[in-house]
Formats: sequence, C-alpha cells, structure tokens
Amino acid sequence: MSRIFFGKSLLIAGAMALASAGAGNAQTVPALSGTDLVHIQDFCGAEGDPWPDGLSTQFDGGFGATIGTATFYSTNNTVDFTGYQADTQLVVPNSKGGATSLAPVTLSAVSYSNTATTFTFQGRTYQVIYGDVTSGVVQNMEWVGDFAAQGVDSPNCFQKGEASIVTP
Repeated sequence: MSRIFFGKSLLIAGAMALASAGAGNAQTVPALSGTDLVHIQDFCGAEGDPWPDGLSTQFDGGFGATIGTATFYSTNNTVDFTGYQADTQLVVPNSKGGATSLAPVTLSAVSYSNTATTFTFQGRTYQVIYGDVTSGVVQNMEWVGDFAAQGVDSPNCFQKGEASIVTP
C-alpha cells in the first residue's frame, strides 16, 4: 500500500465518547490544536478471484498501520506529523511471501479542515466523532474514511484512526 493516509474512522467507542461529551458539542466545530498521539489503520480488500491458480487477482489488497505524533496548529489549519508506517499484502499470490515494509513518515505544514462531523486532509474526507472537548479544543477523536466511495486510491479501501491529545 505504501502510502500515508492521515485521516482523522467511526467506532463504537467514539460514539460513546460523543455521547458523554454532551449534545451541545455535537454541532459545534471544535479546534484541533496541540500535539496528539495518532494510530491509523488502512484496510484494502483484494479484488478478483485468486483461486484456483493464484494468478487472477487484479489487486492484492493490503493492510497498513501508522503510529506517530501530530501537531495541529489551529491558527492556520495545518498539521505536522512524525511517525512510522508498516504495510503488507492481504493476498499473497502463489504463496510466494508478501511484500512488507516499515518506514518513517514525516509531513510538514499540511493543510486540513474540519466541521462538526468531518475532517478533510490530503483531499480525503473522513467522518469524525469528537470525544472530550475542553475549552473548545478536541482532546480525542476517531474517524473513518471510505476511499472507494470517494473515487480515490485503490478499490475496496477504508481507513480508521484515532488521536488523543498529549500536549495542549
């Protein structure tokens, strides 16, 4: 997969966090500010029929995980990210061992935008649920993006992620 999707994915835990944050925060657009610990997972389903000959996949699918820190600057809606990304294939044609990778990732001054229900980054829009919001600043959030539905990247891909503030 070899790509970073810094998407800020919809999880039950996120829904419970939103409920605990109160109905008043549901429509408010909170600020993203400070340094967050980030964990992102990318999932891409295989496409085609690899059986019985093992040669019929059009796309082998994949799984990726990214961890790191993101520093959000609400004054100009940019974010810096430093971390690591691991990728592997989902389907290994002919059982020849899949390609895996682990690489550092650094992004600087990348623009983002957010609403009460979405987060947009690198041309991708994610559905977001904010957990705790303190003085208008997000303390934690979870997001999901369906890239096939948006017509970007590989088919059958989605991403889920979460971020928790460590330094306001």
